[in-house]
Amino acid sequence: MSDKSDTKKTDEKPAKEKTSVPEKAKFEVKMAEVEAEGFIDMIKRPVVLVVLGIALAAVVAGVVFLLLSCGSEGKAAAEVNGEAITERQLNAEMARIEFQSPGIFDVEQGGYDRAMIRAQRLDDLINEELLLQEARRVGVEVTDEEIDERFEELKAMYGDNYEQEIRGAGYTEQDIRTYFMHALYIQGLLDQRVSEDEITEAEIQEFYNSEEAALDPEITKPAATKGSHILIMTDDEDRTDEESRELIEDILAQLEAGADFAELAEEYSEDPGSAAVGGDLGWIEDTSRFVPEFAETFDRLGVGEISGVVETQFGYHIVMITDKRSMTKESLDEVSDYIREILYNDLQRTRAQELLDELREQATIVIFDAEVLRFNEEQEAESSEVMGMMGDGEGVTIETE
Repeated sequence: MSDKSDTKKTDEKPAKEKTSVPEKAKFEVKMAEVEAEGFIDMIKRPVVLVVLGIALAAVVAGVVFLLLSCGSEGKAAAEVNGEAITERQLNAEMARIEFQSPGIFDVEQGGYDRAMIRAQRLDDLINEELLLQEARRVGVEVTDEEIDERFEELKAMYGDNYEQEIRGAGYTEQDIRTYFMHALYIQGLLDQRVSEDEITEAEIQEFYNSEEAALDPEITKPAATKGSHILIMTDDEDRTDEESRELIEDILAQLEAGADFAELAEEYSEDPGSAAVGGDLGWIEDTSRFVPEFAETFDRLGVGEISGVVETQFGYHIVMITDKRSMTKESLDEVSDYIREILYNDLQRTRAQELLDELREQATIVIFDAEVLRFNEEQEAESSEVMGMMGDGEGVTIETE
């Protein structure tokens, strides 16, 4: 293992792998949207989540999309130290991306270049293979019982909806078992390189006093207002706007006479999101989500106060404020374990990337996939052209190797 990530087309000269920074960032934002949904998000929680994300070079909002299709037969898309990553595996990745986000490759509609995404996903598979090879080399062991435990946890999360979620996300049970097996191997590898004991009390204190902690809702709870409302819509086929106005004024009169707000909301309110819970809107930290007339009323009222009739584009409202809270910060003792976990995950990410850099430096990586090779060559030519125009300019591309 001496060559540094060779990329070649049969007997042609190897070409370095390049990825345009803006395109790569753009793709990862899109994948964050894809991966933030239901099943994909759920299957990551019981295992390596953050660590696996950085280790596989697909960090997207804390979630990584990397499930391999079963089997290793077929033409090779790449080889990693002699081990093949098949076209079947890569094609399964691409099909799954498109299944989960229809239109992602429709460039005319704001989608992304298929070749660029294919190159990114092949790079992810290469990174995973490197980490799996290293895990096995150093003797990490994963038992069927461990995989079964993760699998049963996942099934318990979804209950009767489990099979529907699998089908809806485009996975098979074997896909998920393969994911858990690979994740456990990689987690075992990283556990050998970092310990929670490395996190010091001084580091926890420093994080607690940081701006990041001030923005973390688990540590610092922002000021917020809790309120309820009753809505009578004006765009109603069964009554005129004048009749809607008369109805809301009648409700207001009942409230002024001492009627219970929640009971009237359940009886009369036409807001489908809050009527069933007595008009309760929950804690609101930012009223800019509301239309201006409603937001102004919500901000102005004090606890226990009930508004008059408020007219908005949706109809007529009555607003009541039930509670307010100032910004509060949990004590260090209450959140120290939470902060320790954050710092531990950060350290794991750092060590994972360092390990991956080491492995790629020592590895022999050969890419055969024609579409990826063409994309890499185009990126190389584009990069050379831009660098020629800019002289010693920096920051144009990054080398993904």
